[in-house]
Amino acid sequence: MISYPGRIIKQNETDPVIVRALADALRAKGQALTSPDGVFDAAFKAQIKLYQSLHTDNMGNRLEEDGKVGSLTWGHSLVRTISTSTWQTMARLHSLSRSVKSG
Repeated sequence: MISYPGRIIKQNETDPVIVRALADALRAKGQALTSPDGVFDAAFKAQIKLYQSLHTDNMGNRLEEDGKVGSLTWGHSLVRTISTSTWQTMARLHSLSRSVKSG
């Protein structure tokens, strides 16, 4: 399981690896995404809100439908669907992508 990054993930998130991880988790839950890969835009925020509207936290309380991924949304089964090896692979690809662009 991927560890929570310790901060709220919201629209205009600058780390595409985290956004891709969230997108993969949403797709694994059956949600169709229209946002560009790795981009947390208004459409992606709407998908997070939809997810939040359909799920509860680990105590059975409704998730706040704010389109932000905090510890409760992250701690729910949303991100648990992504294995650590997938996360590491995504981070490696992101790093390679950045080095190609700068070199």
